[in-house]
Amino acid sequence: MDPSKTYWLSEPGYTTNQWIVFDFQKQVTVNKVMVQVDNWECTVKDFNIEVSNNDDLYSWRCVRSFTALVGTTNQGEQVFEGFEAKGRYIRLFCKNNWGPGGGNYILINNVKFFGN
Repeated sequence: MDPSKTYWLSEPGYTTNQWIVFDFQKQVTVNKVMVQVDNWECTVKDFNIEVSNNDDLYSWRCVRSFTALVGTTNQGEQVFEGFEAKGRYIRLFCKNNWGPGGGNYILINNVKFFGN
């Protein structure tokens, strides 16, 4: 699989409070995340980095909130840091997209995590 062509879309019609979960199979520490964005209004705007050790609905803890930029000058990889997330599961909780003409979903292209 070519990772440069990997992307995630929320369910059609859902442009708020959607998430993608990453299972690292053991507890990890992450202190930086890269999210690749496009110049489309469906690109994720506001999101949280959240952690859990058991992936149930009530065990998620918000570590930090971020806002991705959009537009031709901001297209590509954006790095978000200044946090420390420890857990087996890490999720990007996407609060919204850049809408309103951006389609009826939230788009994330590539995600890379960095840490120990």
